[in-house]
Amino acid sequence: RLNRTKNEHSSEDELENSTNFDNNEEIICLSQLSTSSTSKTLVVANQHKRRQWNFEEKLKIISEFNQGTSLHQLEVKYKCTRKMIREWKRNENQLIKAVKDKGGKGKKRKRIGGAGAKLVY
Repeated sequence: RLNRTKNEHSSEDELENSTNFDNNEEIICLSQLSTSSTSKTLVVANQHKRRQWNFEEKLKIISEFNQGTSLHQLEVKYKCTRKMIREWKRNENQLIKAVKDKGGKGKKRKRIGGAGAKLVY
């Protein structure tokens, strides 16, 4: 959508792009188009909630990567980033250990231990 607004100093166009995702969430990007070089270019509003991956999903993606699937194909198929896949691959042994230790700190854990300050109750 294109919204034209008049300003007392100059005439600027405001362009609104909306992107729909599979789960009906929408990101609206507002950007100002102007001839002057001092205008701001992008304002992002209504960002969607980040996806959380559990251990089994991470290991499934890692196993496909180990079988020779490219990072790009996995990125497109699962809608995750290359950096995430590389991090999961780097922590593969810890993920396998966490899956084997199911009864530990909850069956629905999504993060491996070791991060943050230790609890001192």
